[in-house]
Order: sequence, then structure tokens, then C-alpha cells
Amino acid sequence: CKKFASPDCYRMECPEIHSEEGWALLKCGGKHYERAKACFEKALEVDPENPEFNVGYAISSHRLNYFTRPAQVNEAFCLQPLKKAIRLNPENAYIKALLALSLQDVGQEAEGEKYIEEALTSMSSQ
Repeated sequence: CKKFASPDCYRMECPEIHSEEGWALLKCGGKHYERAKACFEKALEVDPENPEFNVGYAISSHRLNYFTRPAQVNEAFCLQPLKKAIRLNPENAYIKALLALSLQDVGQEAEGEKYIEEALTSMSSQ
């Protein structure tokens, strides 16, 4: 009986569930961004090339970088997750716009402008 006393025995570890929890936490606001990022990290441990998991991780990284620590913009913190998400989701205009803004903030305006133009082009073709 003691074996079943812990609520952990009822918890199912599944990357899709971690991803869904991450998306739900992102919708709940800034104080939940760290937990959302952790959920996407857990999902990515199982499936590192999953496009949806990478988009969630990139968005949570971006929001953590800009909304919870706006004075400490760190290039390495969100640029790489955003670039990977774009590589896996080349038609995602939202991620391209986030990357463009991040690049602009670190002084890479020309590259950022390229992503904005791509985002606008993909939005107009829909």
C-alpha cells in the first residue's frame, strides 16, 4: 500500500503533456514563464527536433529574456532557440518577428530586417 501513497505514481511522463503544460503556463503570464520553459526543456529531452516543442521553448526563452529581465538582454539567451525554431518551422512568421526584434536589440539590424521581410512575405501569401 505504501507504494501507492505518493501522488507521483499517478503522473505520466510524456513529452506531449509537458508541451501542453508549457503552452498553458505561457498563457498565464510572466510569473509562469520559467516553469513553461522548464516544461518545454523536458519535452525536448525526449524529442529535441520536435518543431512544436522548439517553438514553445523559443517563445518562453524570448519572454523570459525581455519581459522578466528587460535590462539584461543577453544575445545567447534567446537567439539560438529562436533560430532553431525557425529552422524547424520555416513558415512561422511569429517566430521570425520575435527573432527580428531580438536581433535588432543586440545591434544586428540588417539580419533582423531580413527576418521581418520574410515574416511579412509569408503572412501576405496566406
